[in-house]
Amino acid sequence: MAQQRCLRPLQRRFVYRPVLAALIVLFVRFPADAAGGRIAGTVSDAKTGEALVGAHVMLQGTAIGTSTNIDGKFAIPGITAGSHTLVATYLGYKKHTEPVQILADSTLFLDIRLQLDVVQFEEVTVTAQLEGQVQAINQQLTSNTIVTVVSSDRIKELPDQNAAESIARLPGVSIQRDAGEGQKVVVRGLAPKFTSITLNGVRIPSTDAADRSVDLSMISSDILSGIEVFKALTPDKDGDAVGGSVNLVLKRAPSGLRGDFRGQTGYNQQRKELGQYRAGLNLSERFFEDQLGVLITTSMQRANRGSDRLSADYVFKREASGAETRSIIQIENLNLAYRSEIRDRYGAGATLDYSAGNSELFLSTLFSKTDRDQVTRRKRYQVGSFWTEYDLTDREQSTRLLTTSLRGEHKLDFADIDWQAAYANSLQDMPHSHYGRFREVGAYNDGLIDDQGPSVIPQFAKNDLASTWFLHATFNPQRVVDQERDLQLNVTIPYRFGEDIAGTLKAGGKYRGKDRTRDVTEYMTPFGETDRIGQANRDKFTLYRNQSILIENFADPGFRADNFLGGQYEMPFGLHPDRLNDFYTAYKSRYGLNRFVELDDYDAGEKVTAGYLMTSVNVGEELTILPGIRYEHTSTS
Repeated sequence: MAQQRCLRPLQRRFVYRPVLAALIVLFVRFPADAAGGRIAGTVSDAKTGEALVGAHVMLQGTAIGTSTNIDGKFAIPGITAGSHTLVATYLGYKKHTEPVQILADSTLFLDIRLQLDVVQFEEVTVTAQLEGQVQAINQQLTSNTIVTVVSSDRIKELPDQNAAESIARLPGVSIQRDAGEGQKVVVRGLAPKFTSITLNGVRIPSTDAADRSVDLSMISSDILSGIEVFKALTPDKDGDAVGGSVNLVLKRAPSGLRGDFRGQTGYNQQRKELGQYRAGLNLSERFFEDQLGVLITTSMQRANRGSDRLSADYVFKREASGAETRSIIQIENLNLAYRSEIRDRYGAGATLDYSAGNSELFLSTLFSKTDRDQVTRRKRYQVGSFWTEYDLTDREQSTRLLTTSLRGEHKLDFADIDWQAAYANSLQDMPHSHYGRFREVGAYNDGLIDDQGPSVIPQFAKNDLASTWFLHATFNPQRVVDQERDLQLNVTIPYRFGEDIAGTLKAGGKYRGKDRTRDVTEYMTPFGETDRIGQANRDKFTLYRNQSILIENFADPGFRADNFLGGQYEMPFGLHPDRLNDFYTAYKSRYGLNRFVELDDYDAGEKVTAGYLMTSVNVGEELTILPGIRYEHTSTS
């Protein structure tokens, strides 16, 4: 232990001292602003005045240049005094060329307005491309890493139900679905837990009880101005985002008083139901000559996520023999499920941004909540055990997310500095989850065929409800709380060697603290307990062979599963959740604590400190070199 305590300071000196030395050398020997001036300004659409994000601004014939930010602003420091030619390009717009005169120790401000590039033919078929998506494409082209972007216009254009659905439209990205709705992001085929999900650069804590993945179905796409998917790790990205990093960008207030309301409704053909809706309201205004922007967003949605499901388990029986043309594969279990689920989603957010000279401050808060009311009725053909079982699950679940962040960006004469402090909290609360199982033994007629596909199995089932009894029940409340605290600082220093080699040196550090608590409990009826309850309450229950509680005590006479799985299968019987819950209310003292499940409870903490140094070197106008190094230290409790 003594050796470890001695070695750790040595390791830190080894990592950080060269970083500091490199910063000092580059800043002292090759300051970007030495004996030069600076160009700053904005690039916008000449007709609408909208800022153009990702526009490329360069000094002609040199490697000196930059790209505009989300507000269309740019700054090029370290320009040699004298005459130069500035070139601004943007996909879909005419190239802008402008002579400029740079004075030493001064800043030239430009307001560049680009004209749409129109090609005229005698006859042409036009396919429209939204200006917002053009911005996204330009942002991808000017990025120094592998990034794919969805713009705010594309998000509005498409009828996506949530943020996950919008992300799924990008190449190289897929999603996991639950009841048909996009839920978790899969980048480059890696599991969702390997992808970092951030909101305005703030890490979103996990919403899953078992891993680090994030359920994005709870975030409405109406509150987003863009989505960025980074598929390559660079030193300024978190080291644990091996699959990639997805950044959701919240909307900011445009100029002037604006309001935007969107409402939708629809019909669910699967459940033949009206009443689904989706609505969003945005209000924004800028004050003090557009220096202060205020944006408030709200959204709400109701969706019926009912579904019909089929799943089966197969086992290899034997190789083909005699005249058989194939190996024999038999079905062990066939599961049919009728799921009813209503999802209500609510969201609210507020964003404040303030610009003063070369500094900008951003304060944003987002709250999102999804409530799920779910009832699943399942019929299990347990062919391998010669049983038929009926299951009922009645569950109420709520998932909540709260994020708050304060970010600053400062453009100084010698460097750009940005910093951020953030807090995020997620809660997955399942206060009610009740499950019951009923079983019929010897449930199949003679001649059962189990190797000709699942559709054959139900034909041999007896479906004898008069011989189906209450086997057992469980009650499983669960609560998972996840908290994140982030602090980060980044410094970017421009430098150049002549006119043909220019770049930036970027260094920074980050601290992330994480706390996670999981509390899962299971109360269950011990073996034979339902029989004992029935025998002691013969006046309340109809019994099977005077021993077990018959399934008919929990039947739902109003249950209908019309056209189940397109009419290929039947679900003529359903259990009533209220009757099962009444049983728990009356006899919950007979449910015993499952101490094996208690072993899954935990309190966990994690602290991550990181530092990095990287540089982006432009050699001429065609080549960019991006070397760097990152150091991370993670401690868990």
